[in-house]
Amino acid sequence: MKRIFPAIILAAALIFLVAALGLDLMSVIFILLALVAHLSYTIYLSRKELREFRENLEDKEASEIKVALQSYSYTGELNEICKIIEAIIDSKNTMGQKYNASIENQNLMITNISHDFRTPLTSIMGYIDVYERTRDEKYLEIIKKKAEELKELIDGFYDFSRLVSKSYKIDKRVFNLDDFIKEEIVNYYDYYIAKGQMIDVELDRVRCFQDEKNLKIVVDNLISNMMKYSEGADKIELKLKDGYFELKFSNLAQIETDDSIDRVFERNYTIDKSKNDASSGLGLNIVENLCELMGLNVSVEYKDDVFTITITGKALNK
Repeated sequence: MKRIFPAIILAAALIFLVAALGLDLMSVIFILLALVAHLSYTIYLSRKELREFRENLEDKEASEIKVALQSYSYTGELNEICKIIEAIIDSKNTMGQKYNASIENQNLMITNISHDFRTPLTSIMGYIDVYERTRDEKYLEIIKKKAEELKELIDGFYDFSRLVSKSYKIDKRVFNLDDFIKEEIVNYYDYYIAKGQMIDVELDRVRCFQDEKNLKIVVDNLISNMMKYSEGADKIELKLKDGYFELKFSNLAQIETDDSIDRVFERNYTIDKSKNDASSGLGLNIVENLCELMGLNVSVEYKDDVFTITITGKALNK
């Protein structure tokens, strides 16, 4: 149509010019025939371009359509339509890649869940068989420990499923964060006594407005992470500065690559594969997602063989 409108305007201008110059009838007919010929050729080119455009779209995959459109130089509105189609194809390809990645992650999750549950269950069944034959009560303690590991796995998958389904509710209230941390550490007192060491604790007085229940999940996951992977010098610090608090969980660790540090919050990822027999690789991913929901910042650092996870948030006192 963009070719036709200029031709119509040109025709009107020529007719006006003929009338003004007082040309004879034959001259007028000749000019009109020339205009008709020009209009016919313009319409022919437009139809040809539309036919080529249609042929480029027929019976082709999205990738082939994009290549075909790029191989021709269209004009006017068809060129704009080509750009829109190419943008739609790019968007479709991006969505397809995200969908395939999602399916791959789901399959990986199913595989990991199967493996993670099978390992402690197989161990429990084995020790039950040994206990039934020997009646040695030391195997009951082992069975209890493996059952607790299995419960920890189930709790982790439950928390993760709630995060995925967006069913977590944030219910904030005012409380003393330092007292809260002390109560959580007491729950792990027996573990550190049995290990022959104590956790180093330095806590400033911090009053905050946060979700205590979900913060407990975060702290439990971080302490559990220290218990599994620490090589000593476990430490929890709570510092107050300029109206904000920093809650740090640090321990000695041997980590070979910076890539491992960058991936610690990834779903299903564990730094030390030799220690993940009862680990889903979900703990730190849950920590990151819950901190985001509660409006907290979480970061990781590895320096001088010390692995540190820091949670930062707003305090009510200064």
